[in-house]
Amino acid sequence: AAAAPATAAGSAARATTPPPPGIARGTRQKVQEKDVVNLIHESGRMRLKGLIGHFKGFFVVDKETRGHLTEIIKSVAKLETEGGEKWVLLKDETRHKYNL
Repeated sequence: AAAAPATAAGSAARATTPPPPGIARGTRQKVQEKDVVNLIHESGRMRLKGLIGHFKGFFVVDKETRGHLTEIIKSVAKLETEGGEKWVLLKDETRHKYNL
């Protein structure tokens, strides 16, 4: 059976997407906007839970880091609710900024 694509599963990208270059799991570095943008772009759209879960796997996510990640998501993506699930998609201006 074929694996579900990241756009349907939302969290499937966590299992297949490596950490950003030079980042080891569980480090104290900040999440970068470009990493969030690239992950959402590769997935097309993802569940918000899956996006946050992806970065939990690579960064120590404390209150400050989660707030930082939330601000990045708000600035680069739009939220859509479908069937009780929250999905993130890149904003048009983000696609333009990153030439996607």
